[in-house]
Amino acid sequence: MLPILAAIVGVAASAFTTVNTVTKDEGTWYMYNGPTQQTQQTREDATNYIKISGDPLCSDTKDECAVELNQNFGNTPNFSNVSFDSDGFPSGGTSFVTNEKHE
Repeated sequence: MLPILAAIVGVAASAFTTVNTVTKDEGTWYMYNGPTQQTQQTREDATNYIKISGDPLCSDTKDECAVELNQNFGNTPNFSNVSFDSDGFPSGGTSFVTNEKHE
């Protein structure tokens, strides 16, 4: 009898429970489209990146592939709120989400 009563109370309580579904916001990807011979300067130059739809496909080298930002800046990213590591790869800042290298 006690298990049945517990089940009834549980079902009744769950009728008043709300569930919040959190949807992860995905950022905007910008693919590196600069000179083949990458340098620290070319990686830090926002004009060397172009907006893409979907996730980037990265392979074959350890060079820059794409950067994901938490804002859509249009066809070219804005790096004013992005920081870079000593090799010029985007690595932080308030607009930065993640960085993909060719691997």
